Amino acid sequence: MNARALKAVLVLALAVMTAGVLIAQEQKPRPVHERTFFSEDGRFPVALSPAVLKVLLETTQAKQGLKDAKPSQRKNPARLFRAAEAHLYAQDESDLVVMGIFPMSGADNTWFWVVRSAHKDPKAVLFAGGNSVEMMTRRTNGYRDIRSAWSSAATTIVCIYKFDGTEYKRRSSKTTNNWSGETLYKQF
Repeated sequence: MNARALKAVLVLALAVMTAGVLIAQEQKPRPVHERTFFSEDGRFPVALSPAVLKVLLETTQAKQGLKDAKPSQRKNPARLFRAAEAHLYAQDESDLVVMGIFPMSGADNTWFWVVRSAHKDPKAVLFAGGNSVEMMTRRTNGYRDIRSAWSSAATTIVCIYKFDGTEYKRRSSKTTNNWSGETLYKQF
C-alpha cells in the first residue's frame, strides 16, 4: 500500500471514530431508577424544609401525635419525621413521602404523609397508615395512584388512593386472611 492510500485509510478511520463518539455523546442518558416503594425500614434521607414541617404539623394526625409527644420532642418536631423524594406528577417536580417517628405513628403501623410540591408551595395530599406506601404506574388526573399496605400475622389490608384534583382519596381497600388467602372484605 502506498503512502497516499495509507493516509486515506487513516483519515477515513479517524472520521468513523469521530462520528461514533459524536453519536454516543448525543444519545440521551438512561433514566435513573426512580424510587417508588417506601417502607418503615427504608431510607428517608431528605431534610424537611420549615414550610413542609409547617404543613405536616397542621394535619389532624400530627396534632394528635404532638399531644402524645414528650416536651423535648415538641421543642424540635422535625425530629419526628423522615422524608424521601418522590414524583407524583412529573420528574422535574419534587414531592415527598414523609414517615412519622413515634409518637407520629400508630402502635402497630407507620404513619405516612405525601407532600406535593415540596419546594414551591407544599401541601399534604395524603395521609395513610401502614407498613408501606407505593407510587404506582397507573395515574388519575395526571398523578400517580398510591397503594398502602398493612399486615399482621392474621390479615393484610391493601388500599388504593387516587388523586381527585386536590388530594388523594381512598378508592378501594381489600382485607385478606393471611392463613386462608380468603378475601374478608372488599370495598370499591
